[in-house]
Amino acid sequence: MPVTLMWGERGLVATFLMDLSAVDNLDRCIGFLSRIQFVHSGPGLDWNRVRKVWAVVEPGFGNRGFGSPDAAFRLELADGRRIVVLLEAKLGDYQEACWLPVMRGAQRV
Repeated sequence: MPVTLMWGERGLVATFLMDLSAVDNLDRCIGFLSRIQFVHSGPGLDWNRVRKVWAVVEPGFGNRGFGSPDAAFRLELADGRRIVVLLEAKLGDYQEACWLPVMRGAQRV
């Protein structure tokens, strides 16, 4: 059987999302998303109320504002509300990825 390997951030995210959606239920998606600590999210999200999950790799929102995140999730809740989660993946160290551009590549102290 042929083997396809994906590389880079886009490949990493595409493969990950395909693995999440390889089953007929939301368990994998909810398992992943429920582990994210959302800042300023208001009342906690009841993950049991999520009825649909839709995701797209590398959506393009233009060169202003959100740009092109590595992925976007749209969650639909039982009451009809929708939540959007933008995902930015990094192949390296998370702390380094969060540095200001002028600090990237600098030696750690």
